[in-house]
Amino acid sequence: MKWLNIVLSVLVLLLAIASAVCSYFLFEKRELLVKGWSEMAVSVSNAAKELDKGSGTEVAKSVSPEEIGHGNYDNLDSNLTKFNDQAREVSKQREVLGKAISNTAEIMEMPNHPGQNDLTKLDSYENAVSNVTGHVKTIKNRYDDTIKQISATGNKIKTPLNANALKGAQYKTEYAKLDNQISAMDSRIQSYDGAYRRFAGIIGVSLANPDFEYSAINATTNKIQGGIQKIKTDLKTAENTIAQKDRDIAGIKKTVSDKDQQLANEKIAFGKLKERNETLNQLLEKEGIPSDTTLWTDGSKEAKRALQGRIIEIDNHFGFMVIDIGSATKVGQKVGPKIAYFNPKIADDAEFLVVRDFDNKNSKYIGRIKLFKLSQNNAYAKWVAPPIAGEKVKVGDFVFLPDDTMEAAPATKK
Repeated sequence: MKWLNIVLSVLVLLLAIASAVCSYFLFEKRELLVKGWSEMAVSVSNAAKELDKGSGTEVAKSVSPEEIGHGNYDNLDSNLTKFNDQAREVSKQREVLGKAISNTAEIMEMPNHPGQNDLTKLDSYENAVSNVTGHVKTIKNRYDDTIKQISATGNKIKTPLNANALKGAQYKTEYAKLDNQISAMDSRIQSYDGAYRRFAGIIGVSLANPDFEYSAINATTNKIQGGIQKIKTDLKTAENTIAQKDRDIAGIKKTVSDKDQQLANEKIAFGKLKERNETLNQLLEKEGIPSDTTLWTDGSKEAKRALQGRIIEIDNHFGFMVIDIGSATKVGQKVGPKIAYFNPKIADDAEFLVVRDFDNKNSKYIGRIKLFKLSQNNAYAKWVAPPIAGEKVKVGDFVFLPDDTMEAAPATKK
């Protein structure tokens, strides 16, 4: 019995020692749990504070270390519910913002724009947002530059535009000013083109449709200017010609005036000559000379045909002949009882026919001679066609001009 009590006492002692050891370790564990709880409460509170920043919420007050500490365990569910709701709203906001940014990138026609997942993942959202922001900034700069250039264009065409209005709700009204001005300019351009075509037609410059392209307008203008310049030059030439013609006309008028005066004088002289002619006709009638007698002229056919001469010397040694016809030789035309004398005007190289016994019916052709020297009263000649067979020229043979030398002689006159 004694040993049983001893064993039981030892067991109780061991159990007491184990209980004390367990109580110690349990206290230590409690201390660790309380410390961990406090650290978790601080972390949750700090997370709530971060989520509260700029969100318009005050959840951090409900999840302060005191509110969710181990000493306030009964209110832990209600306080943490607010934190959980805020976390869900922030996550939802992140999804909405990611989708909105992705849609914005698509609307802005960003090539290879990021998807919603790229904008919500923690390892990719910063780069994705930066790319979208950069693209939007590029579009914004392009937009601002476009507005600036539109305004500058408006100023160039005398249509000032308000850049702020172009960026605002009244942009259509503001842009309509530019559009109306451009339409007016286009109408003027069409009118100018029509005028160019009319000018070109008037001045004879050929223009095709490509000549009215904006790139060719300078060349077209130069063509028209060239045509106008040619017209001006032609006009100046015409004016000079007209001026010269006016001077010529003035000269002609003066000549006509002089001729009129001369004609008047000639009429007076003609009247006197007419009176004299009538007197001469009366005298001719008294002398028995018809008034319609046709007189020869110096060098006329009749004077040449009436010309006769004779061979007065023959030089057989040098082979030439001398005839009694010279440059002063004259022939007579019987005019009534009178004789008028004319010079047949023999050429220096005239040819003559040589005929024997020309004054009777037994006349004979001897040959043809040509003058090589002509003096006042005689001439020297050589044979052109030698004497016919069996004949020789003799002193006293007749010479006269053949018909073929008289064709160029002037006509006779009354």
